[in-house]
Amino acid sequence: MKTKRLTDVGVTARDLSAALSAWRKVSGLTVSGLDPGQRATMPVRDISISLIAALPDESGGLRSLTIAVESLGDAVAELRAKGVAVSDGAVADDGVLSAMIDPKSTHGVPIRLVEDQT
Repeated sequence: MKTKRLTDVGVTARDLSAALSAWRKVSGLTVSGLDPGQRATMPVRDISISLIAALPDESGGLRSLTIAVESLGDAVAELRAKGVAVSDGAVADDGVLSAMIDPKSTHGVPIRLVEDQT
């Protein structure tokens, strides 16, 4: 699997407004995308930090990592050959071809693979 780069770190927050205020205060980052009450995105060079409103059964913390790969099909095939549970590639809501690695294979951290667009 040819990993290109980390593209996004998803962090859940029980109180999105308070979390956004805290992140701005400690990091000085600015918001590039805001879906009030749901998600705030802050760019850090080529990576985004996405603050995401926690679901009722979630606590705050790391929700997911998104990693760009050279070829999604090759990455999925390679991981499956190694016994890693990974979904088929599909176009996600954001229009990006992606697949999810089962968190059971990564000690609880969901990893989204996306085909690199650069």
